[in-house]
Amino acid sequence: MVEFLRGQITLDESIDQFYEIDSERQAAQQKVVSDFQTLETCEPDVRSVGFARLIDNLFSDIRFL
Repeated sequence: MVEFLRGQITLDESIDQFYEIDSERQAAQQKVVSDFQTLETCEPDVRSVGFARLIDNLFSDIRFL
């Protein structure tokens, strides 16, 4: 919009940029929705129980080094 107001691009170019940004936003929004749908069906591996606590403890130890 600033480029249009400064006369650096035409109105058509400004509109094209707007639609491109809107299209990218819609694609990102759809990816988020898709990621959440994937997470709804995610079943953690039983072997991972306690793994998060182990990693958290390791990070805590590293912070104090």
